[in-house]
Amino acid sequence: MTTPAGSHDHWTALTSDPNSGEALAFRRAAITSAKVTLGVDRVEFLVELTRGKAILDVGCVDHDFEGAEVRVSWLHRRLAAAARSTLGIDVRDADVAKMREQGYNVLVHDITGDPAALQEHGPFEVMVAGEVIEHLSSPGSLFTTAREVLSPGGQLVITTPNPFAPWRARAGQLGIIWENVDHIAYFPPSGVVELADRAGGLRLVQIAVDRLERAYSVPPLHGALASLKQLLTRKREYRREPFYPVPLESAVGMVRRQGLLGETIIYVFERVEAPPA
Repeated sequence: MTTPAGSHDHWTALTSDPNSGEALAFRRAAITSAKVTLGVDRVEFLVELTRGKAILDVGCVDHDFEGAEVRVSWLHRRLAAAARSTLGIDVRDADVAKMREQGYNVLVHDITGDPAALQEHGPFEVMVAGEVIEHLSSPGSLFTTAREVLSPGGQLVITTPNPFAPWRARAGQLGIIWENVDHIAYFPPSGVVELADRAGGLRLVQIAVDRLERAYSVPPLHGALASLKQLLTRKREYRREPFYPVPLESAVGMVRRQGLLGETIIYVFERVEAPPA
């Protein structure tokens, strides 16, 4: 394997074996050197990060504009209110048209396509991809586009479901299907950093994890009974409620209140200049 084109810093410069101690140490250093913030409110975190800046919001519709518009927590409205300027993009033509009628600055654009159409509107200080990467057939495009449309020092912010959330892992172990069927994959931190390294020009600077209330606000007994019922029936139906972990996991989560236990992980990358070839 060779170092990816345009990459300024990659484990392949050290070894050809991705399982080697050198490769693992390299990736561990990139993740542990990032600032870690626990217990954040996802929307508030993104609003503060984009306040007063020129931003690009990827996937601004959030599945359905009419459904999103009535929610207090609709991300694009909050970002547009806080940012100095906002461009939203989405692939849903009809919903983008409705957003334009409401006065939002939005374009129909596929983030996996040519970034040239976005460059004429940039550069941007922040590119936000909230709950987007897990839907993409070509997730690396988020990073290559960010490299092209962000100003030096600009930030790419990705939020995505946490693959290590205890309820998500337990549901998978029992074969229970309850999540968004449009999700293609869940990404561990090492995988997210690998995508950024392959694109080049991006450095991980912060990892944030949302609050734990979703899983651990229920009494342990409630979680135990729910887990037992699901274990016995092995239901494979759509479930709107989170899958409760076993009592031990509930207890650990309530006591520790730390680590990668939340529903969502937030990654913040900084656009850096690659050294001359």
